[in-house]
Amino acid sequence: MVKSNYIIYLVIALRTAQEIKQRLNFCAENKSLFIFMHDYFSLTRKMRLHWRQYTKKVILDKMGVPFFLTHGALLGAYRDGDWIKWDDDVELDIFDEIFQDYYDKICSALMNDGFVIRGRKIEKRKKPGEKVNLYRYKESISIRGIYTDPNYENDKYRLTNVFQYLRKFHDNPQNIEFKNAVFQAPGPIEDFLEYRYGKDWRTPINLYTSKEAKKANFKTLYERGIRRPGR
Repeated sequence: MVKSNYIIYLVIALRTAQEIKQRLNFCAENKSLFIFMHDYFSLTRKMRLHWRQYTKKVILDKMGVPFFLTHGALLGAYRDGDWIKWDDDVELDIFDEIFQDYYDKICSALMNDGFVIRGRKIEKRKKPGEKVNLYRYKESISIRGIYTDPNYENDKYRLTNVFQYLRKFHDNPQNIEFKNAVFQAPGPIEDFLEYRYGKDWRTPINLYTSKEAKKANFKTLYERGIRRPGR
């Protein structure tokens, strides 16, 4: 496992170096330092995102913890085959019954890998549907526990502290190959993306251009029943 992970990291590094070399040649021909600097930082961001995703996958796979790639990370992976340029947060869902058992181990392993947990102490965050935010340099990870409640809407949802997903998506996962690795996602993926983002999910839209755009997005999520009432 460890050897194969190093191979993945090496492939990422080599591909990034090759891209930089190609852009350097292009910029030299066109005598444009600006183009190179723009592309360089774009490429190094891609490498950080690749590294971040594989770090989490390796840690969780070692523990035998099944998880779902979801939200913007899944949207970019499925629609574009790449990261969404304005979305620096990678989201994962874990069944809450598993998350509760592995909570301390997951947080400790990620902290040992250089991540910092934002918010309350670990022992105070063990409640259903909790979201854990972890940071390392410019990297951001969100891990959410998703749970069921027989007394909520006839038990038809998997819940977080903010969102509600129809159970059928996480109960019928679909695999997706992304950046030389296989991830589990709520399935069918296209149905889930339409449920989460609406019928125009195939059209790239930056919802974070302003406070007004964010508020409009929240309102839409409430209207479509993705965000839980009053959350």
